[in-house]
Amino acid sequence: MKYVFVYGTLRAGEINDINLAADRHAIARPRHLGLTSLSGRLFDFGTYPGMVAGTHDDAAIQADQPARVVGDVYESTMRCWPCSTKSSRSIRASTGCSSRRR
Repeated sequence: MKYVFVYGTLRAGEINDINLAADRHAIARPRHLGLTSLSGRLFDFGTYPGMVAGTHDDAAIQADQPARVVGDVYESTMRCWPCSTKSSRSIRASTGCSSRRR
């Protein structure tokens, strides 16, 4: 099993819900395990946001607290997700898969 953390529009009920991506590609839906937050910060990469784990923002540093990103955790049997949509590219990146098709 593989675990994936999704945030933003990839979250359950959002416009790019990870389950909608699974349905579009006729693959098994991942199992939603729950809500969590991870230490990290979101950055604007132009066409989509990206998370850098373990980073802190200035306000968090002053308060001696790490920045947190809220998201959902899923369990999936997929090693890599299809790469035909922006949301799927984000999922592939978060699972450590190459961005090139195999």
